[in-house]
Amino acid sequence: MSAQDSTPRDPDARALLFARLCVAAGAIAMEVFARRAIEARVKNDSSPVTEADERIEAFLLAELSRRLPGLPLIAEERAARGETPAQTGAFLLIDPLDGTREFLARRPEFTVNIALIENGAPRAGAVYAPALGELWFAARRPFSSRPRRASPCPRAKTGFPCIPARAPTMA
Repeated sequence: MSAQDSTPRDPDARALLFARLCVAAGAIAMEVFARRAIEARVKNDSSPVTEADERIEAFLLAELSRRLPGLPLIAEERAARGETPAQTGAFLLIDPLDGTREFLARRPEFTVNIALIENGAPRAGAVYAPALGELWFAARRPFSSRPRRASPCPRAKTGFPCIPARAPTMA
């Protein structure tokens, strides 16, 4: 089976892929977060950027390009450098480290975010707060999870312990 043949087309499968990638990217964030000192520089818009932002974005861009070829990728750090592909139809929106100021202040309220946007509306997405151990992902149905705990998602082979969320779906 080629890489393109294994590309998930189902919104729920894409949300699950995004969740798994957010958790993997969260490990990068926590590696940097655990350091004694975190260096940052200031972008043109006066917001901070850290090594974690850049490493997570590079990881997600590589994985999403490989797993979902052909979908344009819009990522925060790339966009800050003026690299923004056309946004017609469907595209992936990536915020590798939302809450960089919280990250720098050693507060746990930062997240890794991936969303599939189609015709201006979100269709699938995942948000992971690695320092809090909280994961949310949705497409037709929303889920929340604590990836460090153990109980399977109902009727879903996600690999994440999760419960159905009570939020509205994105589909």
